[in-house]
Amino acid sequence: MLPANKNRRRLFIHVGTHKTGSTSIQAMLLDKRKQILSLGMACILDHPSNNIRTNCMLIANAFIRPELWTPARINRRLADFGSTVVIDWFKEQCIQNASIDLIISSESFCYMRTKSERKNFMRCLDGLELDAIPIIFFRNEKDWRRSRKIQLEKNEAIRNFMETRKEEFSLLDDWYFDKEEIMNFWLQISPNCRFIDYDKEVLTNKTVLPAFLQAVDLPKSFNIKDYYLNRTRRRRFLDRYLPRR
Repeated sequence: MLPANKNRRRLFIHVGTHKTGSTSIQAMLLDKRKQILSLGMACILDHPSNNIRTNCMLIANAFIRPELWTPARINRRLADFGSTVVIDWFKEQCIQNASIDLIISSESFCYMRTKSERKNFMRCLDGLELDAIPIIFFRNEKDWRRSRKIQLEKNEAIRNFMETRKEEFSLLDDWYFDKEEIMNFWLQISPNCRFIDYDKEVLTNKTVLPAFLQAVDLPKSFNIKDYYLNRTRRRRFLDRYLPRR
Protein backbone atom coordinates (compact mmCIF):
# COMPACT_ATOMS: atom_id res chain seq x y z
CA MET A 1 0.00 0.00 0.00
CA LEU A 2 1.30 3.44 -0.94
CA PRO A 3 1.92 6.26 1.58
CA ALA A 4 -1.11 8.26 2.64
CA ASN A 5 -2.64 10.44 -0.09
CA LYS A 6 -4.00 13.75 1.17
CA ASN A 7 -6.89 13.47 -1.27
CA ARG A 8 -7.99 10.07 0.06
CA ARG A 9 -9.79 9.20 3.24
CA ARG A 10 -7.95 7.68 6.16
CA LEU A 11 -8.87 4.49 7.96
CA PHE A 12 -7.40 4.42 11.45
CA ILE A 13 -7.05 0.77 12.45
CA HIS A 14 -6.71 0.28 16.19
CA VAL A 15 -4.96 -3.10 16.30
CA GLY A 16 -4.68 -3.41 20.08
CA THR A 17 -2.76 -5.33 21.33
CA HIS A 18 -4.75 -7.16 24.01
CA LYS A 19 -4.52 -5.84 27.57
CA THR A 20 -3.42 -2.35 26.56
CA GLY A 21 -6.53 -0.33 27.38
CA SER A 22 -8.57 -1.38 24.34
CA THR A 23 -11.80 -1.75 26.33
CA SER A 24 -11.54 1.87 27.51
CA ILE A 25 -10.84 3.04 23.97
CA GLN A 26 -13.76 1.10 22.52
CA ALA A 27 -16.16 2.30 25.24
CA MET A 28 -15.21 5.89 24.49
CA LEU A 29 -15.64 5.38 20.74
CA LEU A 30 -19.07 3.85 21.25
CA ASP A 31 -20.36 6.50 23.65
CA LYS A 32 -18.93 9.44 21.73
CA ARG A 33 -19.54 8.24 18.18
CA LYS A 34 -22.05 11.05 17.46
CA GLN A 35 -19.61 13.67 18.72
CA ILE A 36 -16.84 12.06 16.68
CA LEU A 37 -19.10 12.09 13.61
CA SER A 38 -19.69 15.81 14.07
CA LEU A 39 -15.90 16.25 13.86
CA GLY A 40 -15.80 14.54 10.48
CA MET A 41 -14.94 10.99 11.45
CA ALA A 42 -17.04 7.82 11.70
CA CYS A 43 -16.59 4.85 14.04
CA ILE A 44 -17.06 1.47 12.38
CA LEU A 45 -19.44 -0.84 14.25
CA ASP A 46 -19.11 -4.60 14.34
CA HIS A 47 -21.58 -6.86 12.56
CA PRO A 48 -25.00 -6.58 14.31
CA SER A 49 -24.86 -10.26 15.32
CA ASN A 50 -22.35 -9.01 17.90
CA ASN A 51 -24.73 -6.26 19.08
CA ILE A 52 -23.79 -2.58 18.77
CA ARG A 53 -20.08 -2.59 19.49
CA THR A 54 -16.98 -0.71 18.45
CA ASN A 55 -14.93 -3.81 19.25
CA CYS A 56 -15.10 -5.15 15.70
CA MET A 57 -14.02 -8.69 16.53
CA LEU A 58 -16.23 -10.30 13.90
CA ILE A 59 -14.88 -8.04 11.16
CA ALA A 60 -11.32 -8.81 12.25
CA ASN A 61 -12.02 -12.55 12.37
CA ALA A 62 -13.36 -12.40 8.83
CA PHE A 63 -9.79 -11.63 7.70
CA ILE A 64 -7.97 -14.01 10.08
CA ARG A 65 -6.69 -17.33 8.71
CA PRO A 66 -9.39 -20.00 9.16
CA GLU A 67 -7.19 -22.51 10.99
CA LEU A 68 -6.56 -20.23 13.99
CA TRP A 69 -8.80 -20.86 16.98
CA THR A 70 -9.54 -17.34 18.22
CA PRO A 71 -11.78 -16.58 21.22
CA ALA A 72 -14.62 -15.52 18.91
CA ARG A 73 -14.42 -18.85 17.09
CA ILE A 74 -14.21 -20.86 20.28
CA ASN A 75 -17.29 -19.05 21.59
CA ARG A 76 -19.04 -19.75 18.24
CA ARG A 77 -19.94 -16.13 17.64
CA LEU A 78 -19.24 -16.70 13.95
CA ALA A 79 -21.52 -19.73 13.55
CA ASP A 80 -24.35 -17.96 11.70
CA PHE A 81 -22.38 -15.50 9.58
CA GLY A 82 -19.71 -16.18 7.01
CA SER A 83 -16.78 -13.95 6.18
CA THR A 84 -18.47 -12.51 3.09
CA VAL A 85 -21.46 -11.22 5.05
CA VAL A 86 -19.28 -9.63 7.71
CA ILE A 87 -16.86 -8.02 5.25
CA ASP A 88 -19.80 -6.71 3.22
CA TRP A 89 -21.11 -5.09 6.42
CA PHE A 90 -17.73 -3.41 6.91
CA LYS A 91 -17.63 -2.20 3.31
CA GLU A 92 -21.17 -0.86 3.53
CA GLN A 93 -20.26 1.36 6.46
CA CYS A 94 -17.20 2.65 4.61
CA ILE A 95 -19.34 3.49 1.57
CA GLN A 96 -22.09 5.14 3.63
CA ASN A 97 -19.47 7.43 5.18
CA ALA A 98 -17.87 8.15 1.83
CA SER A 99 -16.49 11.62 2.50
CA ILE A 100 -14.98 11.29 5.98
CA ASP A 101 -12.22 9.46 7.83
CA LEU A 102 -12.97 6.22 9.66
CA ILE A 103 -11.90 4.42 12.84
CA ILE A 104 -12.08 0.66 13.32
CA SER A 105 -10.95 -1.07 16.50
CA SER A 106 -10.35 -4.68 17.44
CA GLU A 107 -7.57 -6.38 19.37
CA SER A 108 -8.23 -9.41 17.17
CA PHE A 109 -6.42 -7.65 14.33
CA CYS A 110 -3.15 -8.39 16.14
CA TYR A 111 -3.58 -12.11 15.36
CA MET A 112 -2.94 -11.44 11.67
CA ARG A 113 0.49 -12.56 10.45
CA THR A 114 0.29 -14.33 7.08
CA LYS A 115 0.76 -13.18 3.52
CA SER A 116 -2.76 -14.28 2.56
CA GLU A 117 -4.29 -12.29 5.43
CA ARG A 118 -2.36 -9.24 4.33
CA LYS A 119 -3.37 -9.61 0.69
CA ASN A 120 -7.07 -10.07 1.51
CA PHE A 121 -7.07 -7.08 3.83
CA MET A 122 -5.26 -4.82 1.38
CA ARG A 123 -7.51 -5.92 -1.48
CA CYS A 124 -10.55 -4.93 0.58
CA LEU A 125 -9.12 -1.50 1.41
CA ASP A 126 -7.95 -0.82 -2.13
CA GLY A 127 -11.49 -1.23 -3.36
CA LEU A 128 -12.66 1.36 -0.86
CA GLU A 129 -9.92 3.89 -1.71
CA LEU A 130 -8.80 4.24 1.89
CA ASP A 131 -5.36 4.92 3.30
CA ALA A 132 -4.69 2.70 6.31
CA ILE A 133 -3.10 4.10 9.46
CA PRO A 134 -2.58 1.23 11.94
CA ILE A 135 -2.35 2.18 15.62
CA ILE A 136 -0.71 -0.37 17.89
CA PHE A 137 -0.08 -0.28 21.64
CA PHE A 138 2.66 -2.44 23.14
CA ARG A 139 3.40 -3.14 26.79
CA ASN A 140 6.28 -4.95 28.49
CA GLU A 141 6.15 -8.63 27.58
CA LYS A 142 6.07 -10.03 31.11
CA ASP A 143 2.88 -8.17 32.10
CA TRP A 144 1.42 -8.69 28.63
CA ARG A 145 1.80 -12.47 28.89
CA ARG A 146 0.49 -12.66 32.44
CA SER A 147 -2.56 -10.44 31.84
CA ARG A 148 -3.46 -12.17 28.59
CA LYS A 149 -3.35 -15.61 30.22
CA ILE A 150 -5.57 -14.45 33.09
CA GLN A 151 -8.03 -12.87 30.64
CA LEU A 152 -8.40 -16.03 28.56
CA GLU A 153 -8.73 -18.34 31.53
CA LYS A 154 -11.67 -16.29 32.89
CA ASN A 155 -13.78 -17.43 29.93
CA GLU A 156 -15.15 -20.92 30.65
CA ALA A 157 -15.45 -21.96 27.00
CA ILE A 158 -11.89 -20.87 26.25
CA ARG A 159 -10.54 -22.42 29.44
CA ASN A 160 -12.14 -25.77 28.56
CA PHE A 161 -10.79 -25.53 25.02
CA MET A 162 -7.30 -24.81 26.35
CA GLU A 163 -7.47 -27.83 28.66
CA THR A 164 -8.97 -30.39 26.29
CA ARG A 165 -7.50 -29.30 22.94
CA LYS A 166 -4.07 -28.02 23.86
CA GLU A 167 -2.60 -28.99 20.50
CA GLU A 168 -5.04 -26.61 18.74
CA PHE A 169 -4.73 -23.64 21.10
CA SER A 170 -1.81 -21.35 20.31
CA LEU A 171 -2.87 -17.91 21.54
CA LEU A 172 -0.42 -18.03 24.45
CA ASP A 173 2.50 -19.29 22.37
CA ASP A 174 5.53 -17.15 21.58
CA TRP A 175 4.30 -16.21 18.10
CA TYR A 176 1.43 -14.18 19.57
CA PHE A 177 3.78 -12.03 21.70
CA ASP A 178 6.26 -11.42 18.86
CA LYS A 179 6.29 -7.63 18.76
CA GLU A 180 8.58 -7.48 15.74
CA GLU A 181 6.31 -9.72 13.67
CA ILE A 182 3.25 -7.62 14.53
CA MET A 183 5.10 -4.47 13.54
CA ASN A 184 6.36 -5.99 10.29
CA PHE A 185 2.92 -7.22 9.30
CA TRP A 186 1.26 -3.82 9.67
CA LEU A 187 4.19 -1.89 8.21
CA GLN A 188 3.74 -3.94 5.04
CA ILE A 189 0.11 -2.82 4.94
CA SER A 190 1.03 0.80 5.57
CA PRO A 191 4.25 2.69 6.37
CA ASN A 192 2.12 5.12 8.38
CA CYS A 193 1.87 2.92 11.48
CA ARG A 194 1.67 4.66 14.84
CA PHE A 195 3.26 2.64 17.65
CA ILE A 196 2.51 3.66 21.25
CA ASP A 197 4.17 2.58 24.51
CA TYR A 198 1.37 1.50 26.85
CA ASP A 199 3.53 1.46 29.98
CA LYS A 200 4.83 4.96 29.36
CA GLU A 201 1.35 6.37 28.74
CA VAL A 202 -0.12 4.84 31.90
CA LEU A 203 2.78 6.10 33.99
CA THR A 204 2.53 9.59 32.51
CA ASN A 205 -1.22 10.06 32.04
CA LYS A 206 -2.76 7.17 34.05
CA THR A 207 -4.60 6.24 30.84
CA VAL A 208 -3.88 5.51 27.17
CA LEU A 209 -6.76 7.64 25.93
CA PRO A 210 -4.88 10.92 25.29
CA ALA A 211 -2.32 9.02 23.21
CA PHE A 212 -5.07 7.31 21.25
CA LEU A 213 -6.94 10.57 20.61
CA GLN A 214 -3.74 12.15 19.35
CA ALA A 215 -3.01 9.14 17.13
CA VAL A 216 -6.41 9.41 15.39
CA ASP A 217 -6.22 13.21 15.19
CA LEU A 218 -9.13 13.82 17.58
CA PRO A 219 -8.98 16.59 20.21
CA LYS A 220 -7.44 15.57 23.51
CA SER A 221 -10.00 17.85 25.18
CA PHE A 222 -12.57 15.01 25.15
CA ASN A 223 -13.97 14.20 28.58
CA ILE A 224 -12.25 10.88 29.24
CA LYS A 225 -12.45 10.56 33.02
CA ASP A 226 -15.14 7.85 32.81
CA TYR A 227 -12.95 5.62 30.63
CA TYR A 228 -9.79 5.32 32.66
CA LEU A 229 -8.26 1.94 33.32
CA ASN A 230 -9.91 -0.14 35.98
CA ARG A 231 -8.99 1.67 39.20
CA THR A 232 -7.71 -1.39 41.07
CA ARG A 233 -5.59 -2.50 38.13
CA ARG A 234 -4.29 1.03 37.60
CA ARG A 235 -3.35 1.33 41.27
CA ARG A 236 -1.43 -1.95 41.18
CA PHE A 237 0.32 -0.84 38.02
CA LEU A 238 1.38 2.49 39.52
CA ASP A 239 2.43 0.89 42.80
CA ARG A 240 4.75 -1.38 40.86
CA TYR A 241 6.47 1.31 38.82
CA LEU A 242 6.26 4.50 40.87
CA PRO A 243 8.26 4.91 44.09
CA ARG A 244 6.21 5.35 47.23
CA ARG A 245 6.46 8.67 49.04
